Parts: sequence; structure tokens; C-alpha cells
Amino acid sequence: MPKRTCPFPEAFSTQYKIHIGQREINNYGVFGNKYRQEIYGVPAVPTGCCVCHKNQGSRTPCSQCDRLACASCTRQCSSCCSLCCSVCSIIDYSGPYDEVLCCSCST
Repeated sequence: MPKRTCPFPEAFSTQYKIHIGQREINNYGVFGNKYRQEIYGVPAVPTGCCVCHKNQGSRTPCSQCDRLACASCTRQCSSCCSLCCSVCSIIDYSGPYDEVLCCSCST
């Protein structure tokens, strides 16, 4: 008499053996992007503004995060007079005049 089949087909999944080589690990692995940058020389430094991502006009480095920001996205701190991008600065509306403060001066 032959063996009977499994009555629960969804409980038993099929497993396949797949060979994963060094090429697949480099392309699709955890550090795949890092390997591609090392091999192909992908520049990690963006060329546009760190806030609006536009490429036109001159850009100055932010005193807080050292990323390049265009003139329309740069603010001057009212306290220390350093130039900051709009991400690294806040506007204080509590006084009679609006004050721009960098992250260092706002704490």
C-alpha cells in the first residue's frame, strides 16, 4: 500500500537551493551601494543647494552643518552673526522684532 499524501498543503512550503555569489552580494547586499561607489567613483557630495537643491547661483557653507546653501536659503544669526542654512536656524517671534538664531545660539 503506498504512503498517503500530506493533508495540509499550505503548511509545507517548498524550499529551493539558490547559489548566491560575490557578484550578487556586491550588487544587492547590505553594502551594495558602498561597493558601487568604490568601483564606479560615484561622487557623494551634492552639487546643488542643501535646502532647495537648485544648482544656479553661488553657495556658501553653513556654519552649523558645513553643507552648501544658496543665498535665498541662507540666514544670518542675530546673536553670533554666522551664516546658517534655513534648516539649521530658527526664527524667534517672541520679542518685538523677529530674530534669526542658529542652533548653537537657540539653546
